Amino acid sequence: MIDIIYRIFDDIGYFIVVLLVMVFSFAYSFYIISKSQEEFDGLTEKEEIPYNTLYDSIYYMWELTMGNANSAPYAFGDASQQTILMILYLLAVFIFSLHLMNMLIAIMGNTYALRNEVVNEVKYADHLSFVIDNWFLLPLAFKDISKLKYIVAGVPVVHSEDGEEQFSQIKDDISQLKDIVLGNQDISQRSL
Repeated sequence: MIDIIYRIFDDIGYFIVVLLVMVFSFAYSFYIISKSQEEFDGLTEKEEIPYNTLYDSIYYMWELTMGNANSAPYAFGDASQQTILMILYLLAVFIFSLHLMNMLIAIMGNTYALRNEVVNEVKYADHLSFVIDNWFLLPLAFKDISKLKYIVAGVPVVHSEDGEEQFSQIKDDISQLKDIVLGNQDISQRSL
């Protein structure tokens, strides 16, 4: 589960970049139009535009992205900018709420499906890593190690063109393991 969450955050990196670019683009558009509203629409003292500063316009766009935006300020004053603001609002709602959020769900679903295909391999690799990391506890786990018939160990092999060297290293490790199990070598002297 942790692996899936890590992969999802890794995969949505580009999505976050696209989302931030879109938020800042629309925020700047609303900011520019708010300056036109202030100059040409004759706003009263009570009519305050929630996107009249750059910071407020970014916050307004973030609220719109989350689905919590108010379109009432578009009609303040003479409402000369209402049409363009409504078009911009509807375009932003379509892009953020429908398109980008569905794309995020698709990215997460694809990542989950890809990780779900190899879930057993990841689980066995994690278990093997745990066993190898705690190999020094072998004498504590098995009181009489001479009665064991099998101890299975795996070593990850890195794909390279020098397979013979890796194979000979694995053979050496297995022979050292055999010596440990048969009692010919102290476990603290191993070089695995």
